[in-house]
Amino acid sequence: MRLEPQAVSKLEVMPVALIAQSVTVLAQNAESLRQTIDAFVLGNPLLDYAPAAGSTEAFDIAELAVASRATLAEHLGMQLRVAERDPEVLRIGSIIIESLDRHGYLRECMEDMLRMAHASPAAFARALSAVQALDPPGVAARSLGECLALQLKAMPEENPLALEIVTGHLEEMAAGTLHLPGCTDEELDAACRLIRSLDPRPGAAFDQDTIHYILPDVRIVRGESGRLAVSLVNQPAMPAIIPQYMEYLKAEEEPERQYVRDSLMQARSFLFAVEQRAETLLAIASLAVAVQEEYLLSREPGALRQFTLTAAAGKAGLSLSTVSRTVNGKYVEFDGRVFPLRMLFTAGGKAGHSREAILQRMRTLLSAANGEAMSDARLAALLAAEGMPVSRRTVNKYRNTYLTADT
Repeated sequence: MRLEPQAVSKLEVMPVALIAQSVTVLAQNAESLRQTIDAFVLGNPLLDYAPAAGSTEAFDIAELAVASRATLAEHLGMQLRVAERDPEVLRIGSIIIESLDRHGYLRECMEDMLRMAHASPAAFARALSAVQALDPPGVAARSLGECLALQLKAMPEENPLALEIVTGHLEEMAAGTLHLPGCTDEELDAACRLIRSLDPRPGAAFDQDTIHYILPDVRIVRGESGRLAVSLVNQPAMPAIIPQYMEYLKAEEEPERQYVRDSLMQARSFLFAVEQRAETLLAIASLAVAVQEEYLLSREPGALRQFTLTAAAGKAGLSLSTVSRTVNGKYVEFDGRVFPLRMLFTAGGKAGHSREAILQRMRTLLSAANGEAMSDARLAALLAAEGMPVSRRTVNKYRNTYLTADT
C-alpha cells in the first residue's frame, strides 16, 4: 500500500533548495523530467512508485545510462566553463547558450534577454562576446552578417574586404550588384568565394545523426462549445513518500534520524517542484492558446497576434525567466500536428503586428515581384499601404536577419 504525495506548504521547505530544484524541474520537458524523477527515486529511500497491478518487473538502473552525442548547448557550455572564471559571465553566458536556436543564432529580443538574465547591457555584452568566441565560430550571432563576420574574424589571416562585404553589402552580393570603390573584380570575386565557403548555420551540424522523438507536454482540443481547451499529456508517473518513514524516524541513533529527516525534506521539495511545474505549464499554455486561438484555427501566419514572453509574464504575474523556462523545449499537440509551444509567442514586431506576420507579408511581396529587385524603401511603402507601417530600417533588418538566413 502506498501513500499519496503529501501536501507541502512553502513554509515547510527550505527556500534556497526549493528555488534551485524548481528551476531545474521547470525547464524540463516530459521525457527529461521522467528521467529526472527516476534518478531521484533511486537516490531517495523515502520515495517509491506504486507497483502496477500484476507487475513484478524490477527497475534497471542501467536504463538511466543512455549514451548520446553532445548537443550544441552542451558543447558550448563545456567550453565556457573552461574558458571563463567570472561568475557573472558564466551565469549570463549559460542563459545565452540555452537561448540559441538549432542553427546557433540568438534570435531573442535583446530587451527580453536583458530582463531574463537580470543583467546590465555592459555585462550582457561581455557574456555574449565570450560565447561568440567559442567553437564553432559564428554561434550566438544575431544576424547572418554577424555570423559570417565572426567566422572571418576567427580565421588566422584577416580579410578586410570580405569583412566589409558581410557587415554592409550582403544584399548587393546576393543580388549580383556588388561594386566597391577601389576594388577590382578579381578582388571582389575572391572575397565572395571566401564568404560563400563559410557556414551560415554553424549550429546545425550538432546531433544531425540523432533521431529525436518528440513527446508533447500539452494537448489542445476543441471543446463542445467550439472553444479550445488545454490539458497536460505524457506527464511522468508521480512517486509517493513511503508510509514506513514514520517508523524510520524512531531510529535509536541520531545520525540515522537526521538522515531520514533530510531525505524527507528533499522528497517533499522535489514533489512540490514537480507539481508546481505542471501548474505553471498549464497556466502559461492556456494563456497562450487563449491569445492565439484565431491563429491555431486558421493556420495563417498573419493571424499570429503579437504576444511576447514578457507580456505573458505580466499577465501571469510571473518573472520572465520563469515563463521562458516553462516554454522552451515544450511541445504542443493539436489537430494532428506537434509543434513547439514557443510558436505561440512572438519576439519583436512593430506597429501592433507580430514579427512573424510582418515577415510573412514580406515574403509574399517579394515572391510577387517575380525575381525583380525590390528596395527596402519600396518594400516598406507597400507594407505601410497594407496597414503595416514599418520603417525602412526595420525592413532591412528583418530582410538580412531572417529572410536571408532562410534561403
